[in-house]
Amino acid sequence: MDAAATVMQVLGSPRASAEVYGAVADVSVVAELSAKIAAVAKNKAQVIRLAVKLRSANRSIQGLLNLVHEAEAGRRPLATEREPVSPQQFQNVVDNLDHVTRMIDYLSEMMRRAGLANNSLTAGSLLKFQGYSEPLKDLVDWLDALAKREQLDAIFERARRERERGEVVDLAQIE
Repeated sequence: MDAAATVMQVLGSPRASAEVYGAVADVSVVAELSAKIAAVAKNKAQVIRLAVKLRSANRSIQGLLNLVHEAEAGRRPLATEREPVSPQQFQNVVDNLDHVTRMIDYLSEMMRRAGLANNSLTAGSLLKFQGYSEPLKDLVDWLDALAKREQLDAIFERARRERERGEVVDLAQIE
C-alpha cells in the first residue's frame, strides 16, 4: 500500500476523526474568544485565557499533522480488518481541514490587528498558530487531489499524449 492510500486509510479512522474534530473544536473556541477581540486585548485575564486556548489549538493541530506524517512514513499501523474509507468520509475530512485553514488565516489576521501579535502572552502561540496554515493548506490540496484521482489521472494522460505528439512548450516562452 502506498503512502497516499495509507494516509487516506488513517484519516478515515476514528482516531483521526477525533483529531480533526478536536482541532476544529479548539480553533472554534479561539474564534469564540476572538469574536470580542477588542475587549480581549484590553483585559489581561481574557488575554491569558486566549493564550491558553491558542496553545491548546496548537497542540491539536500538531497532533493531527503528526498523525499524517506517521502515516506517510509508514509508522502508523493499520488495522487489518478495517473497512475502506468512503468518499463521503474522506471529503468530510478534507472539508473540515479546509475550514480549519480558513479559520486560522482569519483569526490570525484579526488578532494581529488587535495587537495580540505584540503581546508577550500571545505572540509566540499566535506565531505558531499562523505557521500551521501553510502545512494544512498543502495537506488539504494533496488530499483533495487524492479524492479526485480520475481527474488527476486524466490530466497526466493528456500531458503524456501532448508530449508524444511533440506539443511541448518551452517554459521560457511563457510570460
